[in-house]
Amino acid sequence: MTVVGTSRVWLTSFKDVHDVLIGAIVRAWPACRASCKSTTLEDEITRKLVIILRNDGTIRSSPFFVESQLELLPADTNGDVSAKGYLDIAVLFFATSRKVYLAFECKRLNVPLARGGRASLATEYVLQGMMRFVRAQYAKKFPLGVMIGYVMDGDVPSAKSTIEDQIKRYSRRLHCLKRATINGIPPFALTTTHRRSSGKVRLTHLLVAVS
Repeated sequence: MTVVGTSRVWLTSFKDVHDVLIGAIVRAWPACRASCKSTTLEDEITRKLVIILRNDGTIRSSPFFVESQLELLPADTNGDVSAKGYLDIAVLFFATSRKVYLAFECKRLNVPLARGGRASLATEYVLQGMMRFVRAQYAKKFPLGVMIGYVMDGDVPSAKSTIEDQIKRYSRRLHCLKRATINGIPPFALTTTHRRSSGKVRLTHLLVAVS
C-alpha cells in the first residue's frame, strides 16, 4: 500500500481525526449506554455506537466515514482467501478506498456471570485486542489505534486497574514503551506506546460504563 504525501502530514491528519472521534464517542456514549444492558453483546453495542456516531453533527460534516465490522482482506488471491480480521470500528478517509483507516478495537470488560461474580476479560483485552495492533494485524502502516473497553458492570475504576495490571504483566510481549493518562478527556482514558517492526504505534484506551 502506498500512502500519498509525507508521513508527517498523514500523522497530523490521523491525530486530528483521532481527537474528533474520541470527542464524538464521549458525546455519543450516554445515548448508546441508555439502549444497552449488562448482557448486551459486544457487536451489538458497537453497532449502536456507530449509528449514533454517524448522526453526530461533527461527524456528519467531516470528510470521513465511520464503518462497523470492516473486513480486512489479504492482497494475495491465490488459493483460499480468508479475512485477516474484522475492525470493530474503522474511520475511512476515502470513499473509494478501504486501505487508509483509523482502527478501533472494542472489548467487553467486567462481564457479570449468571452464577454470580464477574469475568474481568482484561487478559483477552490485552492479548486478543492490543496485540492485534502490536503485531500490525491492524493499522499496519499507521501509528495510531484506539481500544474501547465496554465495562459491563459499570465498575470502571476496577476495570482500569485490572487492565493496567495486565499491561504490566505482558509489557515485554506488548513491546510497551510508555503509558500515560490523558488529561481533558474522561478520567478513565490512557495511552500506551508500543514498538513494532514498522516503527511505533500509540494506542488510546477509552473505558466506558455500560451498566
